[in-house]
Amino acid sequence: MPKKNWSTVLVRMEYLDGLKEIYEKKKHPLLDAGINTFTGFVNDLIWHVIEADRVLSSRAPFLSEVGMTEDGVTIRDARLDRIVEVKVRNGELVCDLDNSSNCIHVGFAYAIPEVYKVLGLMGKKPPKVK
Repeated sequence: MPKKNWSTVLVRMEYLDGLKEIYEKKKHPLLDAGINTFTGFVNDLIWHVIEADRVLSSRAPFLSEVGMTEDGVTIRDARLDRIVEVKVRNGELVCDLDNSSNCIHVGFAYAIPEVYKVLGLMGKKPPKVK
């Protein structure tokens, strides 16, 4: 039975194992931040995801991911009422709309975990978006 103001959530074992692995690797810096339990770590992680979604939704509520392609991501821009392709060119994300690597569409693409992960594996860091 969960404690008052708490709930039980089912998590796939492979995800739980991954979370435990991350927690063990980051345990000491987390202690410095006041997080001293695995439950505290998971709650903090969930809160960061919620906050990231809130920020992205408030800064660019008109953008949404349509899907991934082999060489990039398709984004719906409701403000422009069109679909925008952001593709990887020479290891960088480039917007097909304005042929830029530092527009809001590119910034949004970097906020998509799958895109960021692939570029990170290529050794690329996101540019500062104007």
